Amino acid sequence: MLHRLMAWGVAVALVSPWTPAWAQERVRIASSTDSISYIPLYAAQMMGHFKEAGLQVDVVRVDSGPKAMSAVIGGDVEILLGANTTTLAARNAGVDVVLFAPVTTQYSSNILVSRKWADAHKLTAKSTFADKLAAMKGLTLGITGPGSGTDQIVRYMAAAAGVNPDRDMTLVSLGGDGNTMMAALSQGRVDGLSISAPTSTMAIHTFNGYMLFNVGVGEVKALDGYFQSGFAAQRDWLTKNRVAAVKLTKGVQMGIDTLRDTVRTVKARELIQKQYYSKLDPAVFDQAWNDQIAALPKSVELTRKMIEDIINFGNQFAKGKMDLAMAESAYTNDIAAQALKELR
Repeated sequence: MLHRLMAWGVAVALVSPWTPAWAQERVRIASSTDSISYIPLYAAQMMGHFKEAGLQVDVVRVDSGPKAMSAVIGGDVEILLGANTTTLAARNAGVDVVLFAPVTTQYSSNILVSRKWADAHKLTAKSTFADKLAAMKGLTLGITGPGSGTDQIVRYMAAAAGVNPDRDMTLVSLGGDGNTMMAALSQGRVDGLSISAPTSTMAIHTFNGYMLFNVGVGEVKALDGYFQSGFAAQRDWLTKNRVAAVKLTKGVQMGIDTLRDTVRTVKARELIQKQYYSKLDPAVFDQAWNDQIAALPKSVELTRKMIEDIINFGNQFAKGKMDLAMAESAYTNDIAAQALKELR
């Protein structure tokens, strides 16, 4: 397991082989980004909610969503946290992976461009949505990787603009590291980026960038409320480790409840900022945080419609079309229902 994770450049903590009998259950989650849209997870970690639920959670960073899925399929980690289209694409290819809890119900990847590019295309604060769509042709954009959520939103917006992203645009894979993406923008290797907050917010502040599509706050009306990212695992693992999955989901729900509480959210915000975003300009963090709080899911519950929306979204540009009937087996709400029952 370790050699495969190290091959991806993942920092792996070495743990003593001696484990006391009273140790909590442990799960590993593969994720390709430190997106602020994952704050329910961060809140659960920093506020001790996973510990309260009786679970130790380790998050392993990999370069992209598809690589995170490979880690789950290979057994290097138990759970994927990422774009749900990645999960459904794997399922469509015959892998029995199942979504069991949400972390964000807004499409978190935004599209921004440099001020130079915006000025050259006469885009201003008064430009309409149609104006922005019309300017997409010829754009060179940095994405985390092919098939990722950052790639998919570009293709979705390109289709809305009547632009072929493979012919009329250039998409550059930069990996999930925000610093690498910022460097590519500052050096002029790309005209803009497709990335979630806080990197998108930071690029706007640091380089006087221009937000082409602020998807994360529901600006793209057709995607407002879209279930983009969630937790998934192989069905066999979920069946054998239902208790651990329920504990994880309870922790996430407690994180959501904390963030929605006017008092506890202050403490959570302080801890998350210190742990994950201490080097970020406070003004950048404030904007990214406020945007994300407004986009929090209400609970960890899942519905068939949420899955059907993902399938309809993915089918607009995926090579392998997904049948809507797949929605029935692509998720389970049983884990969330049990978690909520134990909490309430």
